[in-house]
Amino acid sequence: MSTGRYQNLPVLESPDVFVLGAGFSHAISDSMPLMRDLGCRVATNQPEYQRIAELFGGDVELAMTFLVQDQPWLAESDRLRNRAVFLEISRKVASVIDEATEEVLSHPCPEWLVRFVHYLHDCRCTVITLNYDTLLERAFRAIELGQDPLGRPNCYLDARALFPIALQAPGLGFLRPLSATVLKLHGSTNWFYSGRSEYFGEPVCYRHLIGWSRDDQFGRPPQLAGRLPLIVPPVADKLGYFQNEAVQHLWARARNALLRCSEGSGRLFLVGYSLPATDLTMRFLLNGAIQPTGQGELRLIPVNVSKEVSHHLRRLLPSCYTIDQGFFGEHAVEEMVDFLLQEQRKFFASLEAGQQGTVQQRIRATIRPHQQLHVPGRDECFSVDAFFGLGILLSCGAASVKTFVPWDCLEELMLKLSQIRPPCVFGKHDPDYLGEPRSIEDRLTSWCTRPWRPG
Repeated sequence: MSTGRYQNLPVLESPDVFVLGAGFSHAISDSMPLMRDLGCRVATNQPEYQRIAELFGGDVELAMTFLVQDQPWLAESDRLRNRAVFLEISRKVASVIDEATEEVLSHPCPEWLVRFVHYLHDCRCTVITLNYDTLLERAFRAIELGQDPLGRPNCYLDARALFPIALQAPGLGFLRPLSATVLKLHGSTNWFYSGRSEYFGEPVCYRHLIGWSRDDQFGRPPQLAGRLPLIVPPVADKLGYFQNEAVQHLWARARNALLRCSEGSGRLFLVGYSLPATDLTMRFLLNGAIQPTGQGELRLIPVNVSKEVSHHLRRLLPSCYTIDQGFFGEHAVEEMVDFLLQEQRKFFASLEAGQQGTVQQRIRATIRPHQQLHVPGRDECFSVDAFFGLGILLSCGAASVKTFVPWDCLEELMLKLSQIRPPCVFGKHDPDYLGEPRSIEDRLTSWCTRPWRPG
């Protein structure tokens, strides 16, 4: 495939970094617990843990830190008892998250989340998530990478393509297109390991995700028998849980992403994460990854329910972080997504116009902005959001996912398709997989090559 169609289009690769905390998952659904709520849920029917947690005002991080450490004034029997309680509560954490996830999956995926993952995919952003749940990568599964000859989707983004580590899973391989990078620094409820305190060199096993569905929540394949979810429990000092080289690599990639963000004048979005004083490892990462060098400042944008988080962050972080705006309130995450999409739209509008070809003339003469267009063989409708000098911006599907299509891309694509007999669309056409910028989705080829009619 030629790369000439993209020669006038800048690569949409953003240096921005998004750090996701429990508040992000809670924004998806109230069923997902925040940290204090998580402590209450895991304490149910756990009297020994409840006794310890009460000593620390119900703070789950402090309580579990106390349980996992060998306190010097305790007898060996008491230390072993505390260790047993700690392991039981760690398993309960994964169970609570899975139960909450199952409840969320019984409802449709929020439209703002669908738009957000497409934005992350388009801009190839780095996402550092501290959440154990699988909601984010399930939403990524909505991204189409290919279709059959009738224009129906038959290939979706595999969630494993988001992670820069090898995950052991049965079955065939998968496409790894250029996409966002997701760094799950605290593990995941669908990653598994032996459960040993020392697990260096162990492969990390993976349970497949179907998508936004509860069907993969039940049962466990034989390959995972006897294994435990790889989640780093909520303790103040988590260094002992990062012995595996795959997990260490995720943290190294996080540091590199922060450095690249600073050097590339990017922005650091803290989404639903308030940097608790007890989360020492993240504090060390944020404090040590960026060196205060006068011109090495990094813009930090908090996205949180409370505005007080800005003052908290100023107290904990060095002066090289500047907080000059933020999104606050119950709908802060949705407002951030809308802001990012508006910003992206302005970028497309700023691109210089190219030479007007026959396809562009036809589209401009045939279609008016915001007119609903139906594609035979597909349930979704599409509309042209706006005409720009370099291309068109489309709104696709019920979530109104924004997709930018360059005019020169359409000119070349239409020429190729007009030479095919009988007329059909490209199967498994994926510009990302071939190393080209993702500016047109497969499903748009059917839209471009079939008669347009009002939806």
